[in-house]
Amino acid sequence: KYDPDTNRQDHNSDHTNTITAFAISSDGKIAATGQRGRDAVVIVWCTRTMKSLATLRGHRRAVVQIAFSNDGKTVASAGADDGHTVLVHNWQSESKQKIRTGQNLLLHLCFSGNNSMFVAAGKKCVYFFESKGRSNARWRKRRAGIVSGSKVKGELERFTGVCFVDDEDDLKSKRVLVTVGTPTKQSGQIYEFDSSTKRLMAIHNVTSSPILAIHSHKLLRTIAIGCVDGTVCVIDS
Repeated sequence: KYDPDTNRQDHNSDHTNTITAFAISSDGKIAATGQRGRDAVVIVWCTRTMKSLATLRGHRRAVVQIAFSNDGKTVASAGADDGHTVLVHNWQSESKQKIRTGQNLLLHLCFSGNNSMFVAAGKKCVYFFESKGRSNARWRKRRAGIVSGSKVKGELERFTGVCFVDDEDDLKSKRVLVTVGTPTKQSGQIYEFDSSTKRLMAIHNVTSSPILAIHSHKLLRTIAIGCVDGTVCVIDS
């Protein structure tokens, strides 16, 4: 953190190895960083003071993805172990749940606006995690219906990003958009899922280049995507 008035820069120096993942809370007050190595911890720290608030343990090899819930109370992180384990922490109490997802690397995590669900996207996989109970203390994993169980049939692609989009007609229904960034494809697609059924609803061809990143803006009701060819596109949600 740099203070131009005093020409001073403060650091958080509590990591002991290479930092491999980063996330910041929706209000910008708290950040979380993950590292690689035998002690692959996630450190939660204050963006104002740069001081550590919690050290979250449980990963092996490396932390590859981190996401905050919208209320800032929950941290989900994905690891580089053989089971590509997801850890869900209440970072203030440091209580956690460990969930193995399988052999495929996870490339992005994103929470819903009401904090009751988050989605993990990765190589040939999309997982929905739903909280059980009001305290969000326990989470249940369910694999998305992509190649079967849906009227729309997709393919097991390299899924690179995910975001939630509110439905104007029914606020209880959430659309989940997952980007396709398979390098061999000559187009950029967005897979649209129903968060209630976890099934694929539609496939949108939006660019001529694979998509590597996506971000939604709730107030402006727009979606921004970044592509392999260097282009950035803004789409009405």
